[in-house]
Amino acid sequence: MSKQEKKHTCPENWYKDAEIRYEKINRGEWGWVLDQWQIATEHDIEDGYPGEIGSPMCSHTLLISHCPFCGENLTKIEANTW
Repeated sequence: MSKQEKKHTCPENWYKDAEIRYEKINRGEWGWVLDQWQIATEHDIEDGYPGEIGSPMCSHTLLISHCPFCGENLTKIEANTW
């Protein structure tokens, strides 16, 4: 069975700008990542951010093995799936 992208939906994560996904991280490897991003708001533009409301300001991607919100071992999910 081939690998496919997945999403860990955690009830402890109440942030709209953070997701935990299982995805291809390079040519041959897959892993769990925490993606976090920030979108420009009206307040950011008023404070001098040189973009438009709704444009991406920054993003961060971290490789993880456990959910930072609930502590679940995500590598067990991976092992039990394939």
